[in-house]
Amino acid sequence: MRLSTIPACLFPIIFFCLPSFASSQTTSAASAIPAELSATDPEIKALLNDENTSCKSLNPSHQVERIQKALRIADERGLMRDRALAETELASALVGEGKLEMAFVAFQKALQDSIDTKNEVLEADILLSLASEAQMKGNNQKALDLVSRALTISERNSSLYEKARALGEIGRLKLLMGKTSEAANPIDEALNIDRLNGYKFEAMHLVYKSYYLGLTGNDEKAMESLSEAKAKAILTKNAYALVMAESAYAFRLVRKGKADEAIAELELIKKADLQTIVHEANERECLSMAVGLPFMRTIVLEGLSNVFEAANQPEKEIEVWREMFSISHDIGLVAGEAEAEQKIAGLERKLKKTEDAVKDYGLAAGFYRSLQNENQLNQVEIAEELLLVQLGRQREALPLLHDILSYAKSHDLRSLEFIAELALAEIDQPAGDLNQAREELERAVALIHPGPFDTEIGDRFTHEGYVKLSDIYRALNIPPKELVSIDSAFFVSVHLKDDKSQQSELNYLDQRLNSLHIRDLVKQLQQDGQLAESLLYSYILFIRDGFPSKPTDCVFR
Repeated sequence: MRLSTIPACLFPIIFFCLPSFASSQTTSAASAIPAELSATDPEIKALLNDENTSCKSLNPSHQVERIQKALRIADERGLMRDRALAETELASALVGEGKLEMAFVAFQKALQDSIDTKNEVLEADILLSLASEAQMKGNNQKALDLVSRALTISERNSSLYEKARALGEIGRLKLLMGKTSEAANPIDEALNIDRLNGYKFEAMHLVYKSYYLGLTGNDEKAMESLSEAKAKAILTKNAYALVMAESAYAFRLVRKGKADEAIAELELIKKADLQTIVHEANERECLSMAVGLPFMRTIVLEGLSNVFEAANQPEKEIEVWREMFSISHDIGLVAGEAEAEQKIAGLERKLKKTEDAVKDYGLAAGFYRSLQNENQLNQVEIAEELLLVQLGRQREALPLLHDILSYAKSHDLRSLEFIAELALAEIDQPAGDLNQAREELERAVALIHPGPFDTEIGDRFTHEGYVKLSDIYRALNIPPKELVSIDSAFFVSVHLKDDKSQQSELNYLDQRLNSLHIRDLVKQLQQDGQLAESLLYSYILFIRDGFPSKPTDCVFR
């Protein structure tokens, strides 16, 4: 299973932020909810948990109205503890409407009220929801820190409810960060707590389990986990978990050569037609209602896009992302617009629609900039820059490269900084700005760790850096540095076992040594007392004369 099938950007841990109609629970599961997450005032409690409202009549706007009424009552009666709970519910309802910015403001207010009223269980609950905001901005480490804080609080208060939730999210974040071996234990522990206590998270945690099973090659067990997740999601009327389980299951069907079956099933879910999936009418009513909401439809579409990608149907995939953009635009979901534009641009690049890809990468960059998601902004700007250079529009790429360079320096990303400096030089050198290109290449080469073999930057890039710098020195008539750069390039070629490059660099060095009359020049420099330059050339000659007749036999350095 690819990491891309794990929700990372748009829908991180948003399931836990969704309103109750998107993640309904049975009576036994509801009774397992900690008292700290229930209002004390009977009237407020009734407004926040209206059990008399049917699935058919329930919608986000009605829920917001009820919650706002609960907030007014809490304010009038000075019930700050209940107010914090109402603010949390309001934030969840706003998520259901796709109003994420407003939702996270409400979560922040609720967090402060929970701290002021010393309701640490609610504080942990809100921290877990706020972690999704950090993920949407591309900061998985900050999200992990928030989830870890929630875990610490839950353990201090012996709250298994919040502990299960936190452990599951730690596991999923570990998967997103490529630490698969560290993900299994927290997810399994979360599942054990769910099963012992009847918590509503079990279905979603089973989906998480399928992720790490798939990533470790246990495909059959991953399918079993997803089947169990679907059954549990239906039983608890958990629409989000059902959609995530169906999406992952469909992806695995494609891997088994059943693309048509996978696509057909997700297309039905997209239409909120659950008759073939959910057999009980009451369960189907609630789940269909939830799946039909705009925000939930975007989640279905993301799953469908993964299936089309796995089935190698890029044109169909573009259609899905365009629909995703349209829905996201209608509900003001900027994160959805950003992801859709980025995906569309990537597919257009794959289909050689370069001009369209440049335009859509530019639009995606604007959305990510407004979200303050530097990580994704950096990715789309790199992609846009490469396409602009490919189209011969280098000057348009310069502002993007300077943004990338600034980002790399501020985040201590040495490899990215190296690549950005190289790209700038590739623009300035053909334009005749040789001294500017020299400065950029010298800054790039200075980033290489001694060796010259640098695993972070990569041997191919270091080789390219030395060769390009040699070309610049030759153009600027600085022979000593030119020859030293070729010498460095040669030893990277030796390390790469690249016979063709080794021979080319040796031939180049011989040609330059002869054309520059370096052997005669060394004697003359010694006679003129220019010992430093004479020593440098002597070193180059020593290196060249020490080369064996077969470059691949070279073992020094």
